[in-house]
Amino acid sequence: MTTYEVMSLIVTSVSAIFIGISVIYLSRQLKLFIAAHADNHEWNRRIETLHALGNIRGINTDDLNEKFGFTNRKDPIPLAEILDAISENHSIQLTLHKLLNFYEGLANGVFMGAYDEESIKAYRRGPMEREFVRCKKYIEYRRHQSSKTVWIAYERLIKKWDEELLTSADRKQTGKI
Repeated sequence: MTTYEVMSLIVTSVSAIFIGISVIYLSRQLKLFIAAHADNHEWNRRIETLHALGNIRGINTDDLNEKFGFTNRKDPIPLAEILDAISENHSIQLTLHKLLNFYEGLANGVFMGAYDEESIKAYRRGPMEREFVRCKKYIEYRRHQSSKTVWIAYERLIKKWDEELLTSADRKQTGKI
């Protein structure tokens, strides 16, 4: 082998090593970029969830509390009581629908992946569960009157949380090979 061939072989080997290192570096940078993008997306979901949760302040539930004792009531409100209150004051129905539609919007956002479920669970789980129990009779009534799927995502989310609570202490089985 001549000196030229040896030098050419060395330069080719060094170039191949440099290209290999560059490809490894590029793949790591690409993985880092993908992870940063996913993290940024998750951050934006959480921010939008917090913005959506802040919209509950725009719903004035004072008339519901005044009429039904919403704050301290834990049991379902009888349907006749709700219908009587609505016939006396139609704004009660509007407020009730605003509240239920708000929670339906949060639930739909969770199931579509637009909102962060953990944030909603941390901030509104208790109130959402209590509102659902209080309004269950009215929700069933509206399903028979207008649409079978009214506030269905809201109910689905509450049931999902209840199932998670039931299975929260479960552990993976051992002995699987």
